[in-house]
Order: sequence, then structure tokens, then C-alpha cells
Amino acid sequence: MKVNFVFLVFQLFLTILNLIEISMIDIIQVTKEVNRMTKVDWHKNQIDDNTVITRSYKSTQNVRRYFKSKCGENFKFDRAFMQWMKASEGVTMGAAAQEWLSRQQVNDAS
Repeated sequence: MKVNFVFLVFQLFLTILNLIEISMIDIIQVTKEVNRMTKVDWHKNQIDDNTVITRSYKSTQNVRRYFKSKCGENFKFDRAFMQWMKASEGVTMGAAAQEWLSRQQVNDAS
């Protein structure tokens, strides 16, 4: 079972904050940042190498544009890569682009 790494880190962070008694305002700001990081609109948000793949990941035209900009005009989704993306919650889009490129090298070599 995959554990949502971001939320585990967030829970640990809240525990630490409680131990050192940081103000509620700081906790609210951290909560907003975690929510911003986990709520990606794959249709509209700007996607870059540091965008983290979330549970809500979808293979949209916006995502396709990102991959074409990183991997070239020959980029296309295939079933195996789409399954890899769905199983890669917590991985960055930059790492996903590298994964696609490495799969292409293997395919080209065979």
C-alpha cells in the first residue's frame, strides 16, 4: 500500500511544531502550502520539473505539452507509461520525463 509521503511529512511537521510551540498563524500557512502542493489542476496549472505527481494525476493536454517540451515532439503516452505515472505519486514530473526518455532508449536499443 502506498503511503502519501506529503501527508506523513506534514503530520510529522505539525508534531514538531506543537513540541516547539510555534504560533497558529505559522501552522495555518504551512497547511495552505501543503494543500497547494497536493491540489494540482492538471488541466490548468503550470507544470515544471518540480511539480509533484499527486493522487489526482490525469494525462491531460497540459501534461502532454509538458512532456513534449522535455522529451521532444515524438512523445506519446502508452499504456505502460500511463500506468507508471498513476503508480508514481510523490515523484516529480522531471523524474517522470527522465523515465520516459530512458524507456525510449531501451525501446530504441531493441
